[in-house]
Amino acid sequence: MIESVLRFGYAMLQPGTQLILLLVLTGVMVVMGKLKWARRAVLLFVALLLLYGLPWLPEFLADGLENRYSVIDEDGIAAVKAAFQDSGADSLYIIVLGAGHSTDPRLSPTSRLSASVLERLVEGVRLYRVFDAREIPVRLVSSASGFEGQMTQAEAVAQAAVALGVPDERISRLHTPRNTCEEAQAFRQAFGAGQPVLISSSALHQRRAVMLFAQTGSNPIAAPASFLNRKSPEAPSRWWRRFRPSSRNIDLLERALKEHVGYITGRQSC
Repeated sequence: MIESVLRFGYAMLQPGTQLILLLVLTGVMVVMGKLKWARRAVLLFVALLLLYGLPWLPEFLADGLENRYSVIDEDGIAAVKAAFQDSGADSLYIIVLGAGHSTDPRLSPTSRLSASVLERLVEGVRLYRVFDAREIPVRLVSSASGFEGQMTQAEAVAQAAVALGVPDERISRLHTPRNTCEEAQAFRQAFGAGQPVLISSSALHQRRAVMLFAQTGSNPIAAPASFLNRKSPEAPSRWWRRFRPSSRNIDLLERALKEHVGYITGRQSC
């Protein structure tokens, strides 16, 4: 009950929710004839829209998370290989964290995955092939539950991995976790403490995921994927886009805030 109340309160404090509530409040004030307060509410709405909808604050918060870990390149591959050999573990694990799937039977295995999970899986498969080619014993781990009586996300990811060329016997499935904390706990329970594990998750989520896996006794290595704030040069004629509020920036801000809050609360609750 307390957790549900906290979740509701957190949802009400989301930037997008604040803007909607302000619009509703403004309308109520106009109907009630409180025009002075309505004008103040409009000014506050415009100020928050600029703060949340322009790119500077969302990108600042997102960059602080997405730039924390680098994509595993050749140097990173060598470092992971050395760390695995020093650990004395039997296998190098690559876990693809959950983030949504569909059970629509019309879709192919890869199309059933959300865009974020598909990018995580592609990165996981890339790393699987890299280390398998270097004769390192590697296993892909798919994770996350589903609705009762339906295919779990672990199974959906595993089927997509098989479609992308990973042998089914080299895939382990964790069917019960509902969030990252439970994924970390289930991994520890299934494979033991101190196991080296590459965490294929969105770059925005990596800091929290690494913290939770380390906190539950694993030896996590970040393998970021699915970057949201992707840098690319824009045509000089489009400079004005930096001064235009957009829903994309509000969404990016909400996701970044979720990760910052989740990192703080996860240290105590997992």
